[in-house]
Amino acid sequence: MPPPRSAKIIKQREQSFDDTFSLAVKTEESAEKWVTRDEPKAQRFFIQAIELYQKCCKLLPLDFDSLYNLARAHFGLSQLKLNSPEEQSGILESAIYLHRAAIKLQEHTDAVFNLAGCLSSLAEAVEECGDFSRSRALLLESISLLEKCLFMQEKEINSRSITADQSEDDVQIAGDHDGGDEKMELEQTATIIEPITSDALLDTILALVESRCRLLTLNHRTNRLDSQDLQYPDLTLLNKVEILSQETSRTDEYHLARAELLSYRTLLQLYSQQGTLEVVDQAIKLFDLPHNSVPAQCNKADFLVDLSNYLASNGSPAKSWTYLAAAATSLKFATASKPTIFALWETSGNVELLRARLAIEASTRNITTLLKNAKVFFQYAIDHCKVERLSTNLKVKLAMILVELADPKSMEILSGFSQNKSLLERIVLDSIQEGLFPADMYNTFMA
Repeated sequence: MPPPRSAKIIKQREQSFDDTFSLAVKTEESAEKWVTRDEPKAQRFFIQAIELYQKCCKLLPLDFDSLYNLARAHFGLSQLKLNSPEEQSGILESAIYLHRAAIKLQEHTDAVFNLAGCLSSLAEAVEECGDFSRSRALLLESISLLEKCLFMQEKEINSRSITADQSEDDVQIAGDHDGGDEKMELEQTATIIEPITSDALLDTILALVESRCRLLTLNHRTNRLDSQDLQYPDLTLLNKVEILSQETSRTDEYHLARAELLSYRTLLQLYSQQGTLEVVDQAIKLFDLPHNSVPAQCNKADFLVDLSNYLASNGSPAKSWTYLAAAATSLKFATASKPTIFALWETSGNVELLRARLAIEASTRNITTLLKNAKVFFQYAIDHCKVERLSTNLKVKLAMILVELADPKSMEILSGFSQNKSLLERIVLDSIQEGLFPADMYNTFMA
């Protein structure tokens, strides 16, 4: 998201507001610095920043920057892994409400962009809870807002040459004189409008591409094909990304966006019997950038898993095995490059479990090896996971693997859930639904 708004020209301002607003911005910036190093500390800073911005909003209810930053701080808080899915959804709902309120004060492109990001994040959260219909509606609104933001930005760029001579005068306001008898309203403010840069324009288009990918992925995973999905001008978007990426030296982002968007389009074409597996294979090659890229290999693995699940459910388990093996290769590179990211180890374990469930001879012959591999990967994931809620999910999956391997250590893990059977049951059911474990595991595990 764009940084907090701090550049302001105010006609008349109480000192208490200035001090509070300045402290709020510094506190939010501190929160962002701690996100990757200490989430609990980042959480405390975000909460403090929110309280300070709320005070600013009470002092000047019509101040756009205060409301915008308040909304933005809510979004930052929502992205912490410390939050449960329910907590994240609640914080995002507040962020969405606040962004809509800020846009009513001033339809600024940053606010429109951020609102779209909040909607996309909420779509992901409600999808995890199984509400696919609402997730799709949120993604469609996010796409619509990003299209609007892109239109606004391109319009501003096109008109910049005409208004360039007026820009300096536009920033000046009547409050610069000594005052006289005229009393300026306390809440009257003016925000410096920064010119739209190529980077900002690229951010918007990349966000639009990302939302498109999420929508295509959701439609694929829920077996829903919308004819409009393949009629959307994705190639036009990618052409814009290519041009801007060259201007901004962000070509890797272009290649990654292109690979992800085109691969899911080919998968939908395959699903709708408008394409072939050979075309999908060509799209997969787009993930292999000139130099090894961890994000590209992670996205490639995610796509290969989706493709293999589709093939396995459509009578092609042998081909599914091949693509899962390729996913494992991509993840091997990713874990070697970023060994402390627990999610990479978790995905590696999931891939081994999916390979173990395929109805082919290779799977049956290697099931013990695959389960042992998964056990190692989940143990690595647990070792590197610092969030208790997520670590709990990993421990239950590890226990389920140990039960299959007849390893008595599973009882040590299960003893920690003696007072929370409902949580245990939910994780077990979710894991079975994902295809990681056979259905009869429920009775075996919950007995």
